[in-house]
Amino acid sequence: MTVTKKYLIAPSILSADFTRLGEQINEVVAGLGLGVVVRVRLRGRRLLVSFNGINFDAPFIERHFKSAGLRLELPHLDLMLLARSLGIHGGLKDGVEPAVGIKRAADIKEIRGNQAAQLWAQWKAGDAGAYRRLVSYCKADCTNLIGVADALYERRWAQVFGAHARQVDFDALHGKQMSIF
Repeated sequence: MTVTKKYLIAPSILSADFTRLGEQINEVVAGLGLGVVVRVRLRGRRLLVSFNGINFDAPFIERHFKSAGLRLELPHLDLMLLARSLGIHGGLKDGVEPAVGIKRAADIKEIRGNQAAQLWAQWKAGDAGAYRRLVSYCKADCTNLIGVADALYERRWAQVFGAHARQVDFDALHGKQMSIF
């Protein structure tokens, strides 16, 4: 399965929104047009994909845009819950990404959510380097969720349907009728 339909990936960082549309990642930052863009980006989306977004991202976004009446009423796939149901524990960076074979770039592999908030504050104080690291971190969060979603889907599929599947030698059937069950 590839999660490339229309969706919005919730960020895992305060006041930043990154969406993936095909192969393009669009960066929008609070104070730099985010208020107008969030509503536009939500149009036409069919699924919100996040990691711990039910507890953090969705409430934060709704609280941040409460005055605009924004509600995230999309179906929401929280990959943290799916990972836990498959026995994968830990956070996105420390547990799930390594479990599915995803590695972060060397310059951001040690950054965690609380440090991202610190990078945000450093950028607001004028540190352009902090901004570049923060954007790189947030983009990795979003793009890595695609690989995480694919891997978790495959594992769930194998868990649910794999036990009922069987190998079929189609060459040996020679036109014979068979049941798929």
